[in-house]
Amino acid sequence: MNAMLRKTEVDLTTLGTGVILFGAWAFIKLALTVLLYGNQYTESLSGIEITIFYIIILVFAALIFLLHFYIGISARGDGKGKRKTVLYMILLGLVIFVDSLALIAEIVLMFFSNHGLLNLLITLLIDVTSFVIHFELFVNAIKIRVLRSKEAQA
Repeated sequence: MNAMLRKTEVDLTTLGTGVILFGAWAFIKLALTVLLYGNQYTESLSGIEITIFYIIILVFAALIFLLHFYIGISARGDGKGKRKTVLYMILLGLVIFVDSLALIAEIVLMFFSNHGLLNLLITLLIDVTSFVIHFELFVNAIKIRVLRSKEAQA
């Protein structure tokens, strides 16, 4: 059982790092999207409204990154034996739910969109990978709690 616990701890640490990196990717992706296509979103806005729009997008992107950072750091700490609250698992469940909604939306968009199929496929691949990492992290977080409780009882 100790070998399985150690493997799960290593997996949790690695997946925590992956979640942090996907949070950084989400921040970069949103920032680049706004930089490249921002004019399409702000055509009908005035000067101060454009500034407010960019500030809101920046704050939203930062919150997404901070959410992923918190989940990743908590998972890494949990994997290294530092007892963490279940708050990060609740937030992770929320992220998994949003990921699944985004995946459904992207699949529907692929069938009803007639342009940018390659971009949609790449985005879908990245988002499926993100979903798998989040889901695997959730499963390992539960698994490590079960293994630790069994070890404590023994």
